[in-house]
Amino acid sequence: MFIERPVIFLGYSLTDQHIAEILEDILSCFPDKSLNFLKNKLLFVEWEPEV
Repeated sequence: MFIERPVIFLGYSLTDQHIAEILEDILSCFPDKSLNFLKNKLLFVEWEPEV
């Protein structure tokens, strides 16, 4: 799925423990030379409330 389409994480942050675990699992499936490819496949949309 990650090779064919981008994945959007809506409303989650990289600091979320569960998201970090998912990303670690994903990264462990790819060889180091392919990690640069994933940068364009994982999109994070975060909402920051006005202060």
